[in-house]
Amino acid sequence: MSINIPECIALCRQVGFPEHSIPIAVSVAKCESGLNPNSHCLNCVPGFIEDSRGLWQINVLAHPKYNTPTIYDPLKNAQAALDISSNGTNWQPWSTFTNGCYEQYLVRVTEAMQAPIAVAVNGTTVPDAEGYVLNGRSFGWVRPISIRLQAQIVDYNSSSVTLKRAGTERTLAATIQNSQAFVHLADFRQFPGVAVNYDGPTNTVNITF
Repeated sequence: MSINIPECIALCRQVGFPEHSIPIAVSVAKCESGLNPNSHCLNCVPGFIEDSRGLWQINVLAHPKYNTPTIYDPLKNAQAALDISSNGTNWQPWSTFTNGCYEQYLVRVTEAMQAPIAVAVNGTTVPDAEGYVLNGRSFGWVRPISIRLQAQIVDYNSSSVTLKRAGTERTLAATIQNSQAFVHLADFRQFPGVAVNYDGPTNTVNITF
């Protein structure tokens, strides 16, 4: 079963692809395998000897250290692609890069990377959180999120917001947009008992306590 473009973007972020390299990384995978983790090409291109596997069609003949049963696992395949591409800087080993196939997907992937994200607290979506991603980091409007987190806004200025929750006070870095304070959602982990996780398939940041 194939994954979708947002899921592949999340996978790239998980293994550590630099943000600027993700559009090419996902576009190459889309051309190589159609984003099917089980894709396998055994000498399927006339005149070319290969045994290529997984999302990024890792050629285990050229890269024998990846000739393992786990190479079909999306996470392992992404890690191999990160390594072979020298942290997303060299895509010459992939024919779908050198022949330009990947270019047709760049706009779609870039738009998906800029798509709004949903924010949920304890499984309930916060409709006014206005989540977004910038440089690989997820942000949300602090006021409606803090209400769901049972946190009080103690103070704020142009660069930070101070919240108090269950007797614990924390100052979080913030950016101001249209008179609204946005914070990096992962920073809510500074409060004891609060967890923050990203769910790729639903494009949602889940905050739980």
